[in-house]
Amino acid sequence: MKLIKKIFILIIRSIKNFVILNIIYNFKFKNSNIRSLIKSDKAIIGKNAHIERDVNIASSIFLLGDNSFIRYGTSIGGKYVKIGKFTVISFNVTLLAGSHRIKGLSSYDFYSWFLKENNEIDTIPGSIEIGNNVWIGTGVVVLPNVKIGNNVIVGSNAVVTKDIPDFAIVGGVPAKIIRYRFDDELCEELKDLTWWDWSDDIIKKNINNFYVEDIKKGELKWKK
Repeated sequence: MKLIKKIFILIIRSIKNFVILNIIYNFKFKNSNIRSLIKSDKAIIGKNAHIERDVNIASSIFLLGDNSFIRYGTSIGGKYVKIGKFTVISFNVTLLAGSHRIKGLSSYDFYSWFLKENNEIDTIPGSIEIGNNVWIGTGVVVLPNVKIGNNVIVGSNAVVTKDIPDFAIVGGVPAKIIRYRFDDELCEELKDLTWWDWSDDIIKKNINNFYVEDIKKGELKWKK
């Protein structure tokens, strides 16, 4: 009987997940492709955003910008996580917008795991904010209360413990700035170029500019 009960529960759960992913999410997030359950109190998903299968999203508040992509195996938790537009979160990334207490006698979650009660005292709430046009490499860990700027690249398996400025390329444990994507003059020129807020039509007109390498100051011409 126990085996039959387990099988029945698995069938019901599978049907429920199918309904959520293929009916409810298709209606709620109709302009995006969401293939994982979002276990958040509040979730706002931009247009043409993609969340692959096997992504665990459990942050209380979760915001994902237009055209951003989250690859499989990624885990997102904590109080507040915001990801900007045209940002890619690669495979097996961990975004920890919360932490365990370490200043007391134990870091064990007594209320949640021992008393089986929900109590926010078990964790310290935090936040993570990731900007626009960011690439987060495979296996990266981002710790609580970190802000990652626009146009940033985070190398694979880095552990991000503090804020990262715009245009930085970082790597290592803990993550440190390796260099900036462009020289100071070009970074200054491009810092106010918020192309991710443009309409789809304008982005399409300028699509070839995004493939230019070794950019020089004043070289890119934008069509409006």
